[in-house]
Amino acid sequence: MALVTETVATAIIGQLVDTVFSYADGSWWPSANAVKAEAEKLHMTLPQVKAVLHATQRGKINQRDPNLEVWMWQFRDAVEEAEDALDEIEYCKLEEKVGARDNTVTGPFSGCKRKLVSVFKRAIVNDRVLKKLRDAVKGLETVVAGVRPFVELVRGLNQEVAVYNFRQTGPLLADTVIGREKEKIIIFKWLTAEVDSNMQEQLSAFEKVRHDAPNDNVYRIHDLLHDLARSLSLGECLRITERAIHIPPTIRHLSIKAKNIDNLKEIGHLKKLHTLEIACKEHDLDDNLGLNEILMGMKSLRSFSVYTRAINKLPSCIGDLIHLRSISFLGQRTSKQNICRVPESFFRLYHLMLFSLRDQIDIEECGLEGMCNLINLRYLEVFCHQDTSIPWVGNLHSLQELNDFCVRKDTGYSIAELKHLTELRKLCIHDLHNINDPSEASEANINQKYHLKALNLNWSKGNRDRDELVANNLRRIGS
Repeated sequence: MALVTETVATAIIGQLVDTVFSYADGSWWPSANAVKAEAEKLHMTLPQVKAVLHATQRGKINQRDPNLEVWMWQFRDAVEEAEDALDEIEYCKLEEKVGARDNTVTGPFSGCKRKLVSVFKRAIVNDRVLKKLRDAVKGLETVVAGVRPFVELVRGLNQEVAVYNFRQTGPLLADTVIGREKEKIIIFKWLTAEVDSNMQEQLSAFEKVRHDAPNDNVYRIHDLLHDLARSLSLGECLRITERAIHIPPTIRHLSIKAKNIDNLKEIGHLKKLHTLEIACKEHDLDDNLGLNEILMGMKSLRSFSVYTRAINKLPSCIGDLIHLRSISFLGQRTSKQNICRVPESFFRLYHLMLFSLRDQIDIEECGLEGMCNLINLRYLEVFCHQDTSIPWVGNLHSLQELNDFCVRKDTGYSIAELKHLTELRKLCIHDLHNINDPSEASEANINQKYHLKALNLNWSKGNRDRDELVANNLRRIGS
């Protein structure tokens, strides 16, 4: 049975309807009013959908009904397509933000020219977005039309069909999440508590396991919880090891371990994947792996990771996967060999939050200059045992960890790049001796980074008096 919660579905559909009205009001597209009418019709049928989802979640309808299961998967697909459409709208906004920052038009009429170009582009984008929204609305309308038999079933069971007042919903995740840290610690202690052999009724949910490193402990989930997780995620999550098995088209999250490259061709039909993990340790990441052909159809991917023998070339189509939030590439080389060039399209992944690249590569030849365009980036992990600084890192206002910021005298690498990185939790600064004047250190605004938990300062050349001045100025607030 497809897992479609009433809360999530309502939030996405509600946001879709609101967005349609917002874009239609300012659109030149002739069909704008028709799209608004379709969205209003969808809104009117939402209470019936909620009633069926409500009854299904509480077991009031037989979840093993094959007709209901088919409809639930169709509804799940339509909701996710609507989510992709909304996500693409946010992508367009981020793209416009980066474009406005990089606009370098000059001259006496530059202001008017920029304004006219901006208005024209916005009109084109609005119409393109509205067409996307129309497709999402029509997809939901088609599926929602099939809910009527199940509404009648709910009524026939004398269940109350609640008519919910529609209310505007915001994003599913707010910028600030307030959690119950104390309760979380108590629950974690309970789950990992040692089992008393004299008390048979106790059951530890997790078992502490000693890992390779002497102080590295991991937890192994109890078999019962593992079986429960597998049963709940049936049809959505799948892990494939050596032998090939049938992969349901409904799979959203896939982990595959492949010795034979041909095995990867079996996943090309999974167009709705959100997570893809590939372990192919006996092959290199290059064109021969065939990832371009596989990824081209996976437009809904949110997380992508590859573990290979060596990273020689990233998939050229990766920039088309605009919904990606996390990318990890892990190689096993022990010495620097081929150059791993990052395609230009990669730097248009404006939704990306985590990028991890681990291999022995020439970072200077990688072409990471465009990394400053990834304005949603929170974690940047580039491990290659050398200076991994990127220019203009100050544009990455969402960055939470910066482990290798190297001060240089070159443009784009000054200590002032740290000024607006107020979300940092961990910061490591190298080559502080390259600061031209000790007073410039205050431009880092270390005192205004209220989330900072770890700070590491490094000098390559010693000058005690000057170093003390730099350290003292780092405590001050810059102008």
